Amino acid sequence: MKTWEKYNKVTRIMVPDENLVRFVQKTFPDFKKRKKIKILDAGFASGRHLVYLAKQGFDVRGFDYSNESLKFAKNWLKKEKLAIEVKQADILKLPYKDNSFDVFIEIGMVEHFFSGDREKAISEAFRVLKPGGRLFFIVKKTGDYLEGAGKKLEKGTYLINESFIKDTPYHFFDKKELKALLKNFKELDLNYTILTRNNTIVEIHDWIAIAKK
Repeated sequence: MKTWEKYNKVTRIMVPDENLVRFVQKTFPDFKKRKKIKILDAGFASGRHLVYLAKQGFDVRGFDYSNESLKFAKNWLKKEKLAIEVKQADILKLPYKDNSFDVFIEIGMVEHFFSGDREKAISEAFRVLKPGGRLFFIVKKTGDYLEGAGKKLEKGTYLINESFIKDTPYHFFDKKELKALLKNFKELDLNYTILTRNNTIVEIHDWIAIAKK
């Protein structure tokens, strides 16, 4: 937790994820109907998606475990004059009722969990989603440049030192494993992205999963 608090003090991603933007525009094209769509942003960090989704007309709320994230997001929301409910909470035991949300957003958090907690987190997301609700989920994919770069902690999980993130577990999912993790959902749209940097030497691989309850 100390690592993430330090990271959150110095690193702020302020623009929404482009894959989430595409999902939102494709899935909910009618702006007038968005006020009835209830969205939960899991681990909101800077609050970038809270701000984006609220301005796009959705009924959005969010949670994060980090004190730094809560402080920063609350200040940003205040400046934007957005009245959004944010809570300090653990994704493994969410303070929300069953069947509460139309969309559950989780980007880059579950990839830091060990196997049992990954299953618990997805189970909680499933629980709070309404029937027909959607999980928007981004995690690390096998083939990523960080895979195998640190001490192996369990199958597919390594202790990584990267930039401001120190001694942090990263799990890299293969297709079979990710489909098994999301097995309780009725529908699954599974895609991936490969981004490059350092003149294409470094490849960043991510899964983008949209699962329907």
